[in-house]
Amino acid sequence: ESEVELVSATPQVRSLQDGHEMLRIDARIRGDFLAFNNLLNRLNEMRFVESIDSLTIDVANLGQEMSLSVWLAIQ
Repeated sequence: ESEVELVSATPQVRSLQDGHEMLRIDARIRGDFLAFNNLLNRLNEMRFVESIDSLTIDVANLGQEMSLSVWLAIQ
């Protein structure tokens, strides 16, 4: 089974301003396309994941990397 490696995860604290009950997290993940697909399917099944705001896949020297912004419910 393919796995992904979390390269970075950055919570966007400003997304909580004005009483919003969702937190945006920007993440960069390394792995192959099948692993990305499996990860996206798992995220889709999680009740606290409200939406995926953006998604890009880049081919880098160390393999494929995916960047995504995920909105999480914090209520």
